[in-house]
Amino acid sequence: RTVSAVASLHCSVEGERNEVSRRVLLRTALSTTAAAVVQPFGSNAIADKTVTKFSTQAPPTDKDSEPFTQLPSGVSFREYKGGAGDGTVAQGSRVTIELVGRLLNLNGVKFFSTKEKTDEFGEGKPLTFTIGAGEALPGLEEGIVGMKKGAIRKVIVPPALGYAAGTGLLPQPTEGPGQGRAALDSVLKNPRRDATLLFEVKVERIK
Repeated sequence: RTVSAVASLHCSVEGERNEVSRRVLLRTALSTTAAAVVQPFGSNAIADKTVTKFSTQAPPTDKDSEPFTQLPSGVSFREYKGGAGDGTVAQGSRVTIELVGRLLNLNGVKFFSTKEKTDEFGEGKPLTFTIGAGEALPGLEEGIVGMKKGAIRKVIVPPALGYAAGTGLLPQPTEGPGQGRAALDSVLKNPRRDATLLFEVKVERIK
């Protein structure tokens, strides 16, 4: 009976040890998972699948340390090249621009590029519209007013002056799986995401 009791006690102790070990392992796993979930988005964070699927971050330049010029509407811009000539972009101007559009909420994912929207000859297709005619995003229009031919700017457009003003406004990204439309929609259709836009603009023609 004594041997049986000792064996029974040993089994009971061993079972409790195993149960404690399982609990410790479970707590460790849950803690690791929670840390991964709440890790902030950034260079050291877990990459958003949308980011890796569609594009890469916007490349830095020498002027990226300079401040942006803030306009009363919330639009801001940084000039990289002044351009030349007498004409400047103003209300009523018919402008042709090279353009890259990026999503700041997705760490600079590219959703539009005139270099990628090609014509029947495979050449890049610049974007042409009239300032003030309601063809393009109002924040983009405001951000390029004052530019000359050959000028280059980065323009930051707040959500209210971006696609919230009209989802059919220019620029319109390419449709299809893995294309710019899918990246843009992943932000516009998610109210928890900031729809602020960054545009890299070069003015080609002004009429």
